[in-house]
Amino acid sequence: MARSAFDVMAIERGLRVVRDSADPAVARVRVLLERAQRAGYRMSSSPLIPDHWELADAEDGAEVVVGSLEAIERWMDS
Repeated sequence: MARSAFDVMAIERGLRVVRDSADPAVARVRVLLERAQRAGYRMSSSPLIPDHWELADAEDGAEVVVGSLEAIERWMDS
């Protein structure tokens, strides 16, 4: 069963402990969260809008990219 972006964020925030590396949705978000953190950013999602994410500067909170996971991946790959 696929997890929603909201479920994945709950996992990352420690609300539930799930280590299911076989779930591609969890693995994809986890990789992006780790990349963002290493690069000095934070990612958050909207529980009200499916596949709506924000990438922001971790220090000042300045918005960098808002959109889908694909949009954030493209920006991080550029």
